[in-house]
Amino acid sequence: YQDYRASVAGTVDVTKSTRVRASGSYNHLHESRGNPDDVGGVNPTELDQFRAGLSGTHRFNRVAVTAGGTFEHIDYDDARTALGGNVNNDDRDRNVFTPALEVGYQIVPQYVAFIRGEGRVVRYRQSIDDNGFNRDSDGYSILGGAKIDITDVIFGDVFAGYRRRNYDDPAFSSTDGFVIGSDIKWNPTRLTTVGLNLNRRIVETARIASSGYVSTAVGARVDHELLRNLVLNAFFGYRRDDYEEISREDDNYRAGVGANYAMNRHFILNAGYVFRNRSSTVAGNDYTQNTVRGGVTARW
Repeated sequence: YQDYRASVAGTVDVTKSTRVRASGSYNHLHESRGNPDDVGGVNPTELDQFRAGLSGTHRFNRVAVTAGGTFEHIDYDDARTALGGNVNNDDRDRNVFTPALEVGYQIVPQYVAFIRGEGRVVRYRQSIDDNGFNRDSDGYSILGGAKIDITDVIFGDVFAGYRRRNYDDPAFSSTDGFVIGSDIKWNPTRLTTVGLNLNRRIVETARIASSGYVSTAVGARVDHELLRNLVLNAFFGYRRDDYEEISREDDNYRAGVGANYAMNRHFILNAGYVFRNRSSTVAGNDYTQNTVRGGVTARW
């Protein structure tokens, strides 16, 4: 497979208090063999992802109001089977629109409390998929949290709230529940950064008779500048996927190490090792992958 990406983004300061941001991207990607929706083709399933976003922020003293949204279109290629046939993936193509409104209040310069409302509208290319299900859905989330920055030693976001998803097909029940998340960075020294993250979300799936799954993930990463031009890293992650309507639960583990070596300010060599494992309650769906990678990054 070959993956490639292109993106553009820009910000316009309309006034001293008003800012508008816009972005767009195109990604040609592949579906990992460890993805539970992998159809088992001769080659991994490839897909095109188009994404556009627009938002505006206006400040009223300590209050900042941000409104906007994103649009995403995902187009899956058909997969080729070992017998020479095709696996139709057109019924997985979809559009996703996510409008959002956020109000933040700066308590002190290092702490900003916020409340965020977000909608989610999912519309599939085919109103009925190849298994006879209508996977269109509408949902929303209400989140509250804080953005913290303690003298650049500890900084990031923490939030908690409620999320709900309603499906058009009567065979699928609504999915809702409490959500919590964080993305925290900690600099114990000037040369070391520790990242901690937690996230719980609802994910689309093509599994027969399931509307989707609730994914809860935790992870940690450490980056250490051993030399001025050599940065080492190590990471670990765990994710639990709990499927709706069917009896399936997956435990996913991910761990690895890596290094980035700056030959000069234009070229960076990188290498690493990644281990992935999935343990499923459904027989035949366990998965293990060992990856050794190497590459070069050029920048001007």
